[in-house]
Amino acid sequence: MHSYDDDSMTMEPICDKWFQHFMERRSALIRAYERGDLNKKEFLQTNLKDMHSSNVRPFFLIDRLEKGIFNYQYYNALAKSYRMEARRVKRMQKSNREYCRSLSLAEKYYGKKDDTILEILDFVDYKNVYGYFVHCDGKKLQDRLFEIVFIEYPEYILHSTSKRVYEALVDRGVFMEEKKRSKIDTYINDRY
Repeated sequence: MHSYDDDSMTMEPICDKWFQHFMERRSALIRAYERGDLNKKEFLQTNLKDMHSSNVRPFFLIDRLEKGIFNYQYYNALAKSYRMEARRVKRMQKSNREYCRSLSLAEKYYGKKDDTILEILDFVDYKNVYGYFVHCDGKKLQDRLFEIVFIEYPEYILHSTSKRVYEALVDRGVFMEEKKRSKIDTYINDRY
């Protein structure tokens, strides 16, 4: 398992190369999903598999935006994976204990994802970023799910339902109190 947090001058080129590969692979997965080569469940499973096979785990220190984006993707992938597992266990009418365990782990990783969002926002000092609620097909996320967009990096789009993240955006004056269509509307409204 690699950790790049002992960053020295010699580690930066390795990090740059690794981040570039990570973003290229993620973009290729997104294109495959958009073409219909992968459904959302397959996209999520392949994304998680890629994260695990990279042998890189979340960074302790977010001192560059890419590290924060990786952490966000890592925790989001784990949360969604455990959420899928909870649904599978429930459908198969397996033990309630297994269902509760999977659901609990999903919530744990969604919480870590939201903590990461706050770290990213602190790192960029809430500059060139804005958030807004998004239209959702499902009632569960309606008026709860919001999107965070980085003006200089349109490929980085974050989502949350966290009240803490919402309040931080509002407090900094970067939350637009209007509902908009998500920049990745098809993806967020696709069931898995």
